[in-house]
Amino acid sequence: MSCHKYAAAFMPKEAIGYLACLLVPAILWLYLRKIVGSKFPRVGKNPWIHGLANARNDFLKNGRALTEEGYQKYRGSMYVVQTADTERLILSNSFLDELRALPEAQLSSRAAQCDRHLGYHTTLDVVNQSSLHSDVCRAPLTKHSAPLALALYEETQFALTKVSLAKCVPDSEDYEYFSAYPMMMNTLNRVMSRALVGYPMCRNKTWLSTAMSYTINAFTISGTLRDQYHFLRPIIYRFLPARREIYRQLATANQLLVPLLKERATTGGKIDNLQWLTDSAFIGLAAINASNMGVVNAIFDLCAMPEYIETLRKEIEKCTTEAGGWNLSAINNMERLDSFLKESQRINHPGIFSFNRKVLKPLTLSNGSVIPKGTFIAMPTYFIARDAEYYPSPEVFQPWRFYEKSKANGKANSQYQFCSTSRENLAFGYGKSACPGRFFAALQMKIILADLVMRYDFKFPDGQTKRPESDFADERISPSKTQLVGFRLRKLAK
Repeated sequence: MSCHKYAAAFMPKEAIGYLACLLVPAILWLYLRKIVGSKFPRVGKNPWIHGLANARNDFLKNGRALTEEGYQKYRGSMYVVQTADTERLILSNSFLDELRALPEAQLSSRAAQCDRHLGYHTTLDVVNQSSLHSDVCRAPLTKHSAPLALALYEETQFALTKVSLAKCVPDSEDYEYFSAYPMMMNTLNRVMSRALVGYPMCRNKTWLSTAMSYTINAFTISGTLRDQYHFLRPIIYRFLPARREIYRQLATANQLLVPLLKERATTGGKIDNLQWLTDSAFIGLAAINASNMGVVNAIFDLCAMPEYIETLRKEIEKCTTEAGGWNLSAINNMERLDSFLKESQRINHPGIFSFNRKVLKPLTLSNGSVIPKGTFIAMPTYFIARDAEYYPSPEVFQPWRFYEKSKANGKANSQYQFCSTSRENLAFGYGKSACPGRFFAALQMKIILADLVMRYDFKFPDGQTKRPESDFADERISPSKTQLVGFRLRKLAK
């Protein structure tokens, strides 16, 4: 029996007509309210007018232009935009200080991360089940930075010399060319694994393959499902090859890590970070992509501006000599290298938005605006970082911009360090939920880049002098994944 016949059999025609008279205006009111009744201005296509698929696709193709339009029009206030995953309220950074004080139960970074990256389908919902991933970054990784720095340097040398750049041999005048993005991704996989699971597991081929594949599959699932309607996601998810792979990889990780953990627990052996990260080692590995983009962008910038390499080499040599080797003290004193990385990150931002949060309880801003429960908010970090109010000559790459700022009053100022955050620099977030792994990320990125600068010459292919344009898709920004870079061992590095 059809629905309307079923209704007719149990409800008189008058009741059906009366119900229709109530429902139709209500539905129409909700529809019109979404179109013309929103209290926040909109940038880009309205999904209620143009359709959700069209609005999403518009931002996927034109996200940078739409966000720039919003920044110019509503720089000091806010606006709504439909992105490729969800509708978001983009706020001015003038609201940062009042928002940073709000509890996680009201304004949640974890809920936003889980929802936007479809944590239930990618297994990244562990961030909602436990704070282990952030606790590891805030405590063990940071607490053990000194011995960790030596281990990371050792693994960097092994990864580059024996694996990633093994084709570069002593006494050769020729450059060996590699696609920088995948080459550095493999290098970082090894270096980060040294920190997370220790030696010798970090060189286990099964572990390395599993760890890298997990990262790829998690983002494959997220990217595939993000553009689908919510009610279709569970159905499509069940047929994705990446779904089966990701659970196979988790099982493999358990087979590798659990026996090792039990052995260390019973023998009193060194626990490293394995003790804290057994259930969420892959969460740290998922962060490889952000670190990789930072290192690759810095390599591209140095290839385009090789005149800064010698200054960096002199600083690195001075710091390692004075500190007695490649230890934490030496790395922390590489202030020009730190400034170069920070300026590279400012120009080549990791994304259009930052400070992504989900409103779990209604909140009222200082200007009286009420943001309802369920709203996703963000801030336009890409354009904040290119705002002349905060950065004079913002389009000009000034490698020592932050070094000079930190020395302006004759004293070292930590607020200009690579891993620092501020209202003008949101690459690592802001407030209590700023990226807890940024100190570790800064450490490994500086070690890798410093080692490359000291032991290798590198350049673009002959005839190329400018770095490739970054790729923009939705709010994501990525350095070229195909750009070739030539490497050769320096004579002094033999």
